[in-house]
Amino acid sequence: MIAEAGLTRLMNNIDQLNIKYTRISLDLLPPAPGQGIIAVVAREKDTDLIDLLNRASDPKARLRRWLRGRS
Repeated sequence: MIAEAGLTRLMNNIDQLNIKYTRISLDLLPPAPGQGIIAVVAREKDTDLIDLLNRASDPKARLRRWLRGRS
């Protein structure tokens, strides 16, 4: 099983791969909670980067991940 998003990033046009594939319905196979969350490490002095990352962050997703890690 390969994620279509990954194939699309590898190729501008997925049809160029000349492979047969089937999309699996989200109702049949929903993504796992927290899928897509990434962790980034930055030095304290890189305040511009930290500010940018904080603006791009989803506070609700961060809280859910933190709570899940505590259980």
